[in-house]
Amino acid sequence: RDVYPTTKEHPRYSEGSIVTLNNGMVVYSNTEFRESWSDFAKAHIVEKHSADGGRTWSDLSVMQETTGKLNVMSSSLFFITNAKTGEKDLGFFFLKKDSYRDLNAFLRLSSDEGKTFGDPILVTPIPGYHVMNNDRITQLRSGRLLAPVASSPDVKTDNHFKSRCFISDDLGLTWRPG
Repeated sequence: RDVYPTTKEHPRYSEGSIVTLNNGMVVYSNTEFRESWSDFAKAHIVEKHSADGGRTWSDLSVMQETTGKLNVMSSSLFFITNAKTGEKDLGFFFLKKDSYRDLNAFLRLSSDEGKTFGDPILVTPIPGYHVMNNDRITQLRSGRLLAPVASSPDVKTDNHFKSRCFISDDLGLTWRPG
């Protein structure tokens, strides 16, 4: 079943993520590109929900409007667990692309399983073009979050990437390079 069928106006859906909420609802987020297949095309992040394990899906709704000069893309949905209390917040990670030299990862947190999300938190607080592929976030038993990222100063002129993890020790509220 094609949950996100392409059209002439939206020829590409990619870099998606799926999470199952406590009530059994499945949330499927995806990048919806406009009028081009290019990673630099206009795009925003959309979502659909399924209450029957993926047999049927809701209508599409926008999860993250384009805030970047070019696009937002590459969603990751991930439950972040407080190691002390066991409480979980839904983390929504995404990339905001402004130029060939400016691509950053952000996190928005939800304490109500995605009904509402807080303001974006910068995950990659250093200059550069930072690629974080979807669904790569890891949480250690200590609670530490690791966000693996490949970085370049300018993807158009220097296509050599260096890899590192950005680290959060406060459930995603602040981040630093590893």
